[in-house]
Amino acid sequence: MTHSHKLMILGALGMVASVFLSASAVAEESAPVYVACEACHGEAGNNPIPGMLAPKLSGLDAKYFVKQLHDFKSGRRTFEAMNTMAQGLSEADINANAEYFAAQTRTPDDVADKDLARRGEAIVKHGIRDQTVPACVNCHNDGATGTFRYPRLAGQKSDYVINQLTHLKNGERHNDFGYMSRVAMRLTDEQIKAVAEYLSGLPSSFEFVAGLQNYP
Repeated sequence: MTHSHKLMILGALGMVASVFLSASAVAEESAPVYVACEACHGEAGNNPIPGMLAPKLSGLDAKYFVKQLHDFKSGRRTFEAMNTMAQGLSEADINANAEYFAAQTRTPDDVADKDLARRGEAIVKHGIRDQTVPACVNCHNDGATGTFRYPRLAGQKSDYVINQLTHLKNGERHNDFGYMSRVAMRLTDEQIKAVAEYLSGLPSSFEFVAGLQNYP
């Protein structure tokens, strides 16, 4: 990450932090608690601010969502802005956020590199036997729609997927039951990019289609 990119993110996070600090007072008047989340993650958690590496929250399983906020609150998962914000959330706030974002529909992004996405599709559906990499769908469900333990990956921002797989690969993130870090360490940087590109274009609902997808 470049120095200018870091400065841009820190500036945006400072703005968001100020919004969050007043969120409890706003919530007492009228606004629901999830409004503070939308400052970074976009309306309905489906349109994150570009360049911030924030994920789409829409469509995440509520139990998975609750665990991640607990991990941010306890420090088991680290990202300074989220650690700070989570400290101000009550259990009622956490559950309300989880239920709201779980009920939102996630829309996929346009796939920019069809060849790269096709290579990613093969990894997501079938894994890489020679590198002992299992298929992503083995844990993340058919269509990468997620479960209570593993997140919905379908339609997720490609830059966020790359960022998190890289953090898991190098040990910066470790609230994954010890499993994803071992998988990520076996992927090359190019394979991570391919997986992220494919996942970004997957629809929220899943319909099984045999074989690999033909991109227009």
